[in-house]
Amino acid sequence: MSPITPAKIRVRQSILSGAAESPSTCIVSMISLYLTVLFRAVVVGFPGLIERVHGGANVPVPGFVAGGLFGCLNFVGSVVLTFIPNQVIVYQQAPPWPLTLHAGTPGQVQLLDILGITVFVGLLTALLMPKAGASRLDRWLPSGTLGRVAFGSAVLLGLFLLTFSPALAVHAAGLDTEVAYRKSPFTTVPLYGQAEAYPADVLQNYMAACTQRGSPGRCRCTLASIQRRFTIGEYRAMEERIAKGDVPREMMAVVDDCRY
Repeated sequence: MSPITPAKIRVRQSILSGAAESPSTCIVSMISLYLTVLFRAVVVGFPGLIERVHGGANVPVPGFVAGGLFGCLNFVGSVVLTFIPNQVIVYQQAPPWPLTLHAGTPGQVQLLDILGITVFVGLLTALLMPKAGASRLDRWLPSGTLGRVAFGSAVLLGLFLLTFSPALAVHAAGLDTEVAYRKSPFTTVPLYGQAEAYPADVLQNYMAACTQRGSPGRCRCTLASIQRRFTIGEYRAMEERIAKGDVPREMMAVVDDCRY
């Protein structure tokens, strides 16, 4: 098989990123920004609101419930109802039902993600609920700025690992086998494993042929573009067509990716 070389390909550069290819991206981003600002406002207002409702300041359980509820609604509103339908966020691999709704389809929703963000925001809100006029974390914070930054970072990381441990465990066990797309809907965003599926000999043959006529840097760039845009099966099929003198129109989207 004759490897694909830049001399055989003519392309128009794809300027937009994968996310920007959705026409609703701007609207979705504005909604996400609104929800983020609203989340901050509600979290700031939680302590006083819940204190007035419960008549006391030491209220971590209501704080956890209220924070978790808002975190869940924020995630569902921004991701499930907007990002997924508009393909701004592409879930590429997920565990099967019952851990994922609509598993194996472009609309699949990972319930472990919803669980993780709900518990994460709930725990964080509970920790930040006031006690004697101060955050519950205040008595544990170091006095220096760097120490406070390190402590806060450790708490956030620890909470993240704790709350998303079910999802991380499923991934580590290789149980996220449901695939929303067999091919990436975006030419600039490869699916998990799509680029890694190219055998080493295919990559070496391409680079050897390409560098005879182009610079190594540009050859690496075009090779990366091919891996993003096409599965290994599609590449081999088009390679056969090129060997017969038929350059597929689908391949007209590689060289100009690296023209500038």
